[in-house]
Amino acid sequence: FGGLPIEAFDLAKALEPNAGLDLQFNPTPKLRLVLAVNPDFGEVDQDPDVVNLGPEEIFLEERRPFFTAGLDLFRTPTPPAQGRFLFLNTRRMGASVPPAIPRDGGTIIEADEQRRILGALKILGEADRDTSYGAISVLEESAHVLEATFNPVTEGTSIAERKLTPTTHYGVVRGSRRLGGRSYVGVIGTSVNRLGETGERVQPSGELTADTDAYVGAADWLFADDSGKQVTGFLSASRSKEGTGAAGYVQAGQLGF
Repeated sequence: FGGLPIEAFDLAKALEPNAGLDLQFNPTPKLRLVLAVNPDFGEVDQDPDVVNLGPEEIFLEERRPFFTAGLDLFRTPTPPAQGRFLFLNTRRMGASVPPAIPRDGGTIIEADEQRRILGALKILGEADRDTSYGAISVLEESAHVLEATFNPVTEGTSIAERKLTPTTHYGVVRGSRRLGGRSYVGVIGTSVNRLGETGERVQPSGELTADTDAYVGAADWLFADDSGKQVTGFLSASRSKEGTGAAGYVQAGQLGF
């Protein structure tokens, strides 16, 4: 191998089996199931490089086929500060792993870069001509880091594996009822559940905080008449370990202005 260290080439890891499954199935004309097991998004166009120097999250366009299928059903009214009130951001599912921060003067040897999606299921259906519903369930594998720590007493180095992000389940349910024309009313609920031991989360400030479960429920609407006048908005409530919260947004105006 031309002087390449043996440990740099792990044959067992290179030959580790890795299979996946993508399936779309229509049990009835008004019901569609989309299933992905260990999906591979390697052929999806890469995102443009973005440098974020602020505290707000950058929202990127969803390009992965599983998530783009039927995505319009899950859209809700968005105020100008959309980063604050986006109920469903699928880009957080299977996202990049936050940077690993060494502990106690240790050195990071190896760290997972991506949160691997173990499996995902999407349900898209219509109860009748004016009522649509959908659900998303995504299971994300935990991410780990290998860290070496030097012990000055024994003059030895220990290598330990620790969890960077926990195994996580994302859930979404959505229902929407058309009222005629462009008008509709809808409800949406989302959940994030950390399974097993809690991992770490890196804030923009660099501070480490624990990942926690979170739940959000909302009702949204758009009422429009033939003259172009419309009223749109939502009311929402949320709960997590940090506490509960509520938010609302209403906008009235003339279409085209």
